Amino acid sequence: MFTSVDDVSARLAASLPAVRELLRRARRLHWLNPEPRSHRGTGDSAARAYAALVDMHECRTVHQLNALVGRLLPV
Repeated sequence: MFTSVDDVSARLAASLPAVRELLRRARRLHWLNPEPRSHRGTGDSAARAYAALVDMHECRTVHQLNALVGRLLPV
């Protein structure tokens, strides 16, 4: 499932239990967030609430995605 942080912010109270259930069922949960780390928790961003539960990674570019995959799946 892909959704923007702003979209999720509107449903934060209902979504946190769903994230907790995913964590219960999965070994790890990684959230690729295009929002810069410095913007988490500003405005209507719910990223800090989710970052407390999951491994959240700033990922806006192909370079960031490539680096993340390299860290998560070392060859």
